[in-house]
Amino acid sequence: MPVIIFLVLFGLVASIMASIVIGSGDSRQQLTLNLTRETEDYFRNINTLVVQDMTPLNLEVVPRPVAPTTTAQAGAALLSSQAVRQLGTPGQWANPLLDAWGNTIHAQVVRQNNALDASTTVPITGIVLLSAGPDRVSQTTITALPSLAALQGILPVGDDILVAFTDEEAQRNNMVTMLATLKIIAATVKEDYVNQLRAFTAQIQANYNIAVAANPNAPAPDLRNELLTNPSAPRFADISQPAERRRLGLELDIAKLERTLPNGGRLQVARLSSTPLQAVIGLRNDPLNPSPWAALGPHVILQGGPQ
Repeated sequence: MPVIIFLVLFGLVASIMASIVIGSGDSRQQLTLNLTRETEDYFRNINTLVVQDMTPLNLEVVPRPVAPTTTAQAGAALLSSQAVRQLGTPGQWANPLLDAWGNTIHAQVVRQNNALDASTTVPITGIVLLSAGPDRVSQTTITALPSLAALQGILPVGDDILVAFTDEEAQRNNMVTMLATLKIIAATVKEDYVNQLRAFTAQIQANYNIAVAANPNAPAPDLRNELLTNPSAPRFADISQPAERRRLGLELDIAKLERTLPNGGRLQVARLSSTPLQAVIGLRNDPLNPSPWAALGPHVILQGGPQ
């Protein structure tokens, strides 16, 4: 009888131990899956942060002198930035440079100036984020990236976790937004010119009526010539001047475009050229503190007077 009891108890203990072993394996597998998803989500959130917040706010993700070289230091700086820290990090010790397994995240940044259209060249930033994954051994080789195009060919190997992206689309959206604001400014300047033109034309007509009353053969005025030669003729506002900006109520719109960027560069809204009948309004770089937007378009041409 004691022998039988011993055998029964032994069988019960063995079954319990087996279930513990199996359960612990399931737990480890689930933990690995959770940590992998956590790291993948972290990388995707950085992608979203860069293209939806950092690029629109700053016009550049990584300031000079990083451009146009590729550096791991720039990647580490990105991960350590306050904006990324606010995402929460998967690192075991809340370190933004570590993945969910406590290993260093391989982050690399490349930036180059790309022409978005015929008149606008901007700095496009490419970013690669790589975790060695659950086995903690990185199998994906990332050498210095010679161009943004090189990002497209990077694929993770083994259980490595990789996200590679650029902010080119975000920069295109920036350009569209800037153009829309620039057109608002131009429309205000044009309206101001038209109001001046109406008053000037009325005065020319009044002077002509007086002249005809005295001399029926008085020649009709040449409005185009008057616009070109008369010192009282309307002029397009010089929005480079603070007083003109205040007079036209353009300070807030211009402030959206003029800002000091992380590298110290500055954009300026200005009347780039002007004649009595035409003006060009656009964005330009501050000569002393140029922005990374190397060639700045688009420019808005304003026509005035008789065409």
